[in-house]
Amino acid sequence: MLVIRPAYRPPPVVAVMPDSATAVLPELVDRGLGISLLGAEMETETARPGDIVRLTLYWRADEPLNEPPEFVLELFGRETKRIANMHSYHGRGLFPANLWPAGAIIADSFAVRVDPDAEAPVLGRVFARINDGLPGIEVATVRIVPQEPLPAPGSWLAELGEHIALVSADIVPAQALPGQNIQIKVRWYVPRGVPGQDYTTLIHLGQPDAPPLSTGDSPPLGGDFPTSAWGNGEAIDDSYFLAIPVDITPGRYPVWIGMYDPVTGERLPVKVEGELQPNEVYLAGWVEVE
Repeated sequence: MLVIRPAYRPPPVVAVMPDSATAVLPELVDRGLGISLLGAEMETETARPGDIVRLTLYWRADEPLNEPPEFVLELFGRETKRIANMHSYHGRGLFPANLWPAGAIIADSFAVRVDPDAEAPVLGRVFARINDGLPGIEVATVRIVPQEPLPAPGSWLAELGEHIALVSADIVPAQALPGQNIQIKVRWYVPRGVPGQDYTTLIHLGQPDAPPLSTGDSPPLGGDFPTSAWGNGEAIDDSYFLAIPVDITPGRYPVWIGMYDPVTGERLPVKVEGELQPNEVYLAGWVEVE
C-alpha cells in the first residue's frame, strides 16, 4: 500500500503572540538557552483516548544559535502518567531554531495523539521543554473524556450549588475496625451549566455540627479532573478514603459529604428535593466500627 506523507510547511514568523494564547510566567520565559518559550494556544479543548490533540507554541529567538536544539512536548494524565509525547526539532526540522532571526517570534504548531489506553476523565497537562535536562514548563491543559460517557441519571440524591449533583454514594466496607481505611465511592453529575471553578470535596466522620472525628477532604479524582473542567451533562465516577481513628469507641458513625471553595472555605449549599440541608452536607451513609 502506498502511503503519502503530508506536506509540512515551515512555521510562520509572527509580529506578536495573539491574545488568544496563554502566556508563560515571565520568570520561566528566558532560561538562558538562546530561545524562549513565550506561550501556547490550545486548539483542542476536549479529546478522547486515541484522539489527536493540536496546539501552537510561540517561541522567540533571543540570540543566534550554532546548533538547533531539540524540544520535547509531553502530555500527562492521571497520577502524572505520560499519555502523549513528541521529540522533534522546531518546524519539524524545516525551520530549526538556529535559522531564526534574532528577536523573531515563531508560531510552531504540533499534533500529538493521546494514548488509546489513557485513563479518563482527566484534565491533561501539557509540558514543553528544550531537551537539555531542565524541567518542562506547563503551557496548557486539555480535557480528556472517556470514549463511552457514563449515562445521564434520571434522578439524584442531592444538589450541591447550582451545577453539581450527587447521584450515588457507597461506603466500602460498611463495617470497619479502628485504624482501618474506608472508601466512599460516588458518582457526580452536571445537570445544568458548568461549575466553572475548583471545589474540594468534604468527607467527614462524626456529627455534622461538631469537629469531625476524621476527614478525607480532597479535590475530585485527587485533583486529576477538577470541577472547573467538568462539562454540562457529564457524569463522573470518583472515590475518597477516610481513616477510622485508632482510638475511636465502637459504634455506628455517620459519614458526610459536601463541597467547598478551597480558597474561602465557603461550602456549597446542599439541597435534597429542593430542601436546604443543615451544615451544607449530605449524609452519605453509616459505618459500623467494631
